Amino acid sequence: LQHSDAVEKDLFIQRNYSSRTLFKGVFGSNWCSTLDLQLNISINSVSLYSCELGRYLSYEKINGFQFKNHERVIQKENYYYTYSINTSDDGYIKTTHENRVDTTMTYYFDLNGRLSHWSKNQKPVVYIIYKNNRIDQLLIKKAKPVQVWLTKSGLIQKIGEHISYDYHLGVLKKVSKRNLPIWKYEYDEFLNMTYWQGLGQFESMKYDNEWDRIIYIKDKQSCRFNFKYE
Repeated sequence: LQHSDAVEKDLFIQRNYSSRTLFKGVFGSNWCSTLDLQLNISINSVSLYSCELGRYLSYEKINGFQFKNHERVIQKENYYYTYSINTSDDGYIKTTHENRVDTTMTYYFDLNGRLSHWSKNQKPVVYIIYKNNRIDQLLIKKAKPVQVWLTKSGLIQKIGEHISYDYHLGVLKKVSKRNLPIWKYEYDEFLNMTYWQGLGQFESMKYDNEWDRIIYIKDKQSCRFNFKYE
């Protein structure tokens, strides 16, 4: 499941949910977002967690900060993702993510692996301002800085003046804009999402906890999609 929060013009935060991962990011358990990306750098390799794929990708260090991934083109469902890592002219480690729907995301990390800034296609670059090793602001050049508020446990509580996030026991339950809910989520006791609702959208799911798989999905028009496994 992939949702995007429109914070300001040209500033979108992408969130990916997966029940098949133990990832816990700034939006709680099972959610991975743009703001969670970081490089794990060792002597001979670099690893990057892919929110879209729900797993780590490893890159072999070839020379200096030149890297090679032996599974560079990866297929998931009907999409192909291409990942590459190299060094930018200004000294950052640059990762490029492309897919077959003409979307190119470029992320820049410092030499410690911390995300510095990113861009989507040819849109303005978004910079992250840190304070005491926590995200403090998001910045687009020639625009007012966007403040980010976090809970004591490090979950994002609010971005800018209008987008807020509500949690229950560390699990994301609601996203609001100007105090009006735009996303609602429900989960079972195993943190498998069973329901989500957005503006003009509805989806409910039945989940088989024993076999860890979806039985059916139902949309707003009550169209039911059953899943069979062999």
